Amino acid sequence: MPTSWPSTLDSSSAVCALLTLLSAALVGRAIREGSDPVVVFLLGVQTLYLFGAAAPRIRERVPLYRRVGAILLGVLGGIALLVGSSSDLPILYVCLGLCAAVDRYLERRGTVLFGK
Repeated sequence: MPTSWPSTLDSSSAVCALLTLLSAALVGRAIREGSDPVVVFLLGVQTLYLFGAAAPRIRERVPLYRRVGAILLGVLGGIALLVGSSSDLPILYVCLGLCAAVDRYLERRGTVLFGK
């Protein structure tokens, strides 16, 4: 008799799990091609973030994991920009972090941009 899927596995966790595998493959490719160490580091942090977003136990223990993790990625992207990374990846992380920080701020204030 086949085993059923865990009840805590939702579609966003499945997508994050697939993106974790893709991100890990990108880290391996970046290492193999001898990319900038900052890019390899940022891809590694992205892989850890996606793994945490896919793991239900981590999300249960850290209620705002995706938002707080995105803010951390933005901070690391800003540091990578200050160091002088030659990639556009830090800019993406900074934008992601700013969006997550604004979303968190609006949620704490109780302001809703759209909807009721």
